[in-house]
Amino acid sequence: MTPNTGLDHMKIAIISLALVLFAVGCSKKESAGTPPQFILRAGDIASPVEVTTNMVGATNVYSIFVEFSDSEQSHFREFEQEHLNQDIQILAGSEVFMGMHIQGIVSPVSFKLPYVSPDEARAIADALNKLSEK
Repeated sequence: MTPNTGLDHMKIAIISLALVLFAVGCSKKESAGTPPQFILRAGDIASPVEVTTNMVGATNVYSIFVEFSDSEQSHFREFEQEHLNQDIQILAGSEVFMGMHIQGIVSPVSFKLPYVSPDEARAIADALNKLSEK
């Protein structure tokens, strides 16, 4: 037994503790439940949503353009401020139609959403169009 055995054990313990703390600090945090949700209701969409088709390479991409009404844009900006640097969900009624990460304030509040499935694009557009009716 060498006289530094106690000191060696302490060094190993300190290094182990540092590695555990580093691993915990670097690990991806699991969200506790559902991300914050921004729920759109009737009158929150500025104009009817249409599905457009574009070719990207050899693939048809079906896009919908969504723009919030003036009053909903101000509500969304407040929501953005509260949830900067967080993942959120945007719902059309009770259906999630978009997830995103809030990195900064968007103005005006509009989105162009791409879909590979024309049926999915049409279903989302139909749900959003119900909200454009006042």
